[in-house]
Amino acid sequence: MNESPDSVLSQNKKSGLSVEQIVKTTQASAPDFNDREANSGQHLRRWFAFLSRQSAIAALILACVVLFSLYVRVADYGFYEDDYWGIVPWFKTPVAELWKETISQLETWPTGRPLNHILPEWFSWLGYHLAGVEGIYFLGFLVHSLNAFLIYLLLRKWLGHWAAILAGCLLVLIPADTTRIFLLHSAHVHTSLTFLLIALLITRTRFWAAAYPIAGLSLLSYETAFLPFIVFPLFFADRQKRVSRWLLHLTGCGVVLAIVFGIRLHLGDARANSVVSGPGEMLWKMVSSLWIGPETSLVTLGKAAVEAPHAQPPFAFLFAALVALLVVVSPRLINEPVESPNRSKIGAVFLAGLAAWIFAYALTLTNYPPIQETGRLTSTHVAAVFGLACAIAALAAYLRSFSHSAIRLAVTTVMAIGVGWLTLYSFRIQSGFAYAWAQERRFWQQVFQLCPDITPKTRIFISGKEVRQSEFILTNSWADPLVLEDAFSWNEGPILFYYDGMGAASDIRFENGQVTWKPHFWKPERETLDLSDVIILKDDGNDLSRIDQLEIRELPFPLQTKKLAESQPHPSPTPLTDLGRFLLKR
Repeated sequence: MNESPDSVLSQNKKSGLSVEQIVKTTQASAPDFNDREANSGQHLRRWFAFLSRQSAIAALILACVVLFSLYVRVADYGFYEDDYWGIVPWFKTPVAELWKETISQLETWPTGRPLNHILPEWFSWLGYHLAGVEGIYFLGFLVHSLNAFLIYLLLRKWLGHWAAILAGCLLVLIPADTTRIFLLHSAHVHTSLTFLLIALLITRTRFWAAAYPIAGLSLLSYETAFLPFIVFPLFFADRQKRVSRWLLHLTGCGVVLAIVFGIRLHLGDARANSVVSGPGEMLWKMVSSLWIGPETSLVTLGKAAVEAPHAQPPFAFLFAALVALLVVVSPRLINEPVESPNRSKIGAVFLAGLAAWIFAYALTLTNYPPIQETGRLTSTHVAAVFGLACAIAALAAYLRSFSHSAIRLAVTTVMAIGVGWLTLYSFRIQSGFAYAWAQERRFWQQVFQLCPDITPKTRIFISGKEVRQSEFILTNSWADPLVLEDAFSWNEGPILFYYDGMGAASDIRFENGQVTWKPHFWKPERETLDLSDVIILKDDGNDLSRIDQLEIRELPFPLQTKKLAESQPHPSPTPLTDLGRFLLKR
């Protein structure tokens, strides 16, 4: 049976121990993963009182880091790639319809991850009703700020306030994942980290059993975030009860995994079935990812260090310096108490972070191999960033634990410079997203200008080469066929298709005197092409032009552009949705 703090105090008084010895003894035996804080009422009151002081300042510091590193250029952001299926269609969806969609997804588990669809839809609806497009980005800001604050809460007891704040900064800045600005990923990928962090915090309370279903929510949104939950708590089990605590924890994790995997198999999820049908290939991917992923994240970190200062505007250096200054002065701002460091706990955090960093790649099955250094698929590294941030913060805390002031100052300075340097690199990512949206709007404005005769059934084919793409997010992507459907308020929208590069995926055929194809190439449905309502555009990598015809290998004749009458008016005076007006905004 666990002893209460009062009983320990009374026993120590009887044994003649001093108050100082009692405090040290109590701190040394403080409950961690295994000690569930049976008498939690007094502890929670102290915890919340403490939360209202130093933690509020830490939250403000971390929110500033998120703002400076991700959202200084938010006015230049827009929608990209997967946003056109997960964010844009749900701006103004009636709540009743949205709720019906949510129930349907909970029943069918699309892609085996219902929250992958549910969270972005409500994220879009709530943000847009809050403040339009800026409101959706504000929700993204809240998600990243919350995650940074949660990792601070998780680590402050073991590493101290300064190192915990450092971990929060690194969670936002480590460049292995370059998708933090991306709205869809803010909605469901980075919220899977939120589930992970909340679950890890709950394991330290008497409500520890609730941590398992909460961590399991990450399996329903983005699976890899569940993996650090398996290994991280193992390093904080009491030595005397280590084996039993490990077995209990691993059993809980196994039950959650089995339930989710069983439901996915029952519902016929293709990914789950592929695991069963090819276990050898699956095991190889899991094992090989454990060294491919960490190596890639280190390469990306080195690349960021080299590229950070290149082609940056002056204000980027200003914000990087401000972030570095916040790291330097944060101990004074929060009035961090001087305490004797617990190096065994610091070491445990370091090892737990390393294990979480490596093991986070064990489920890299869809995006295998995990070699992505930039772009949308760097979300593969999102869970690993948590472990790497913990390990670096623990190393810094260990080095600062030495009493020599010169060492502490050197570590603080080096880490502040490193965080500032990564902030500088984050401005490259911000510029990449801003550039992509500028080019995207310019592209669609040219399409609108060249196609005044567009109708709900118009099919626009583009040949040629695309504009230079940003390395961090694409201007033209697989989602191009969805944009015009979302931009017009017709029940059935026109479709634009980039034939060069995606022609094979559309499976164009000439059969029975008709041309059929798959405009949404990711779906099985085919469509008969109306040859009288086709527009052909040519892209020279900079500007679009309307041309007469397009030769397609699968067809015995070229596709012809419909004739454009002189000064032909648009078929509807106000056919645009909010997205359409947003695209055309000058």
